[in-house]
Amino acid sequence: MGERRMIRTMCPMSCHPTLCGMLVEVEDGRLVKISGDPDNPDSRGFLCVRGQASREIIGNPRRLLKPLVRARR
Repeated sequence: MGERRMIRTMCPMSCHPTLCGMLVEVEDGRLVKISGDPDNPDSRGFLCVRGQASREIIGNPRRLLKPLVRARR
């Protein structure tokens, strides 16, 4: 097992007026856990629903990584 790091960041979903503070736990470059940051003055540990689901969104193998381009007729 590699080293686990705790990273403070902000929720990338932009659904709440006060960007939610996040604590992201990473091990070997992979996302392990996401939680609300209790030290964030705006969100005070609250993490929106989208922020809570961001682990599943980022890790989904069916996630689109390139834009879909409509074929010309």
